[in-house]
Amino acid sequence: GSVPSARSGRTIQVLDYSTISSPTLGPYVDLGTASHSNRYGTTIDETNQVLYSTTGSRIFSYDVSDLAGSGIVELDNYYNTTIGGMRGMVVDVANEVLYGCNYTADKLVSVDISDPANLVILDSITDATNLNNAYTVELDTYRNLAFVYCVGGAINCIDISDPSNMVLKSTLTGYSGSGLEQTIAI
Repeated sequence: GSVPSARSGRTIQVLDYSTISSPTLGPYVDLGTASHSNRYGTTIDETNQVLYSTTGSRIFSYDVSDLAGSGIVELDNYYNTTIGGMRGMVVDVANEVLYGCNYTADKLVSVDISDPANLVILDSITDATNLNNAYTVELDTYRNLAFVYCVGGAINCIDISDPSNMVLKSTLTGYSGSGLEQTIAI
């Protein structure tokens, strides 16, 4: 199949890996040079074929279901200052929620994506100490938990059983990483 992915920060381009031994680059959308064109975080809801990307205080959603026909089609360009410097994002397909780390405002944001053309912020949890420079989020949907890695070494466990009322449950500090790591895996 084809997987849309962000490339070069100012484009969204398709990587066709239907032939694993020789993947090819497919259609792309040039996002231009406007202040909101450089993308920081990108994730995809493969079930519903919607790609999400962020920049500044915006989340963009794109329909990527008909790449051979209509191509990559923008559905929404949602502006909200709560989004801020969102970086790492992940989609909970079953509950139709996108979770994103706001790096510059030390928070985790939950977004209702049940209608990709009408994105809505559900909640944000802010903690300048424990979520300082929140960068990457991974989900344990079986236990309704989000794990947020923060540049500088903290890993936070957040209860997401109610995406409209997220609760910070615990924080692991003193992580011996260099502070430059940007991924975690659950």
